[in-house]
Amino acid sequence: MNKSSNCDIINDINMAKSELETATRNFEYADSEELVDIYTLQIAVARKKCNRLIRLAKEQGIEIESINL
Repeated sequence: MNKSSNCDIINDINMAKSELETATRNFEYADSEELVDIYTLQIAVARKKCNRLIRLAKEQGIEIESINL
């Protein structure tokens, strides 16, 4: 795997992490049952995305420790 592709995966992981943090922060301030449901789903999706990308990175030999999780 080339360095550019590795950087893409790392960038994708960081973006997914940011999405998870945003969804979690929004959940904390949700003021209706509907928003709680929406942010709960967004958190679940972001977690799955992070896990998938981390698994992909490991499969490609990218050191996960170098990624700020």
